[in-house]
Amino acid sequence: MRVFIDTNIILDYFMHREGFDDAEALLKTLRDRKVEMMMSVGGFYTIHFVILKYLHKEKRLYGEECLMNLRGIMRHILLLFSLAEHDNDSLMRGVMDAQFKDLEDSCQYQLAQKAGCSVFVTFNTSDYVNVAEVMPVKTPAEYLGELK
Repeated sequence: MRVFIDTNIILDYFMHREGFDDAEALLKTLRDRKVEMMMSVGGFYTIHFVILKYLHKEKRLYGEECLMNLRGIMRHILLLFSLAEHDNDSLMRGVMDAQFKDLEDSCQYQLAQKAGCSVFVTFNTSDYVNVAEVMPVKTPAEYLGELK
């Protein structure tokens, strides 16, 4: 089984933001059950950018200390997640899908389908209400409830 994990969940986990507890429970449960967790290569780049800003602004880390922390986080992500990549066709489907107002959300959803994921897990389920019948879209708490 493959589960697509949206970028917001990964950021909440590593930055200890509002959704941390649900994100942590989800990632731990899926890891323990040996479920393949997928994320996008684009999400990886986004996470790098956001975490770097976080380390500077919130943690006041700079230079070598910042780089060491950033490398550790990004390495951890690469060990936890399998990366999915788009091709022209899947990106075009994401760009042209009229059910979405946000192209990034559309592209993420198309990528999850392309990668053969059985569910799309995000904190922003309201961005995916028109498409959930194609592939279920769940919050971490909803999905964990189904797994129990």
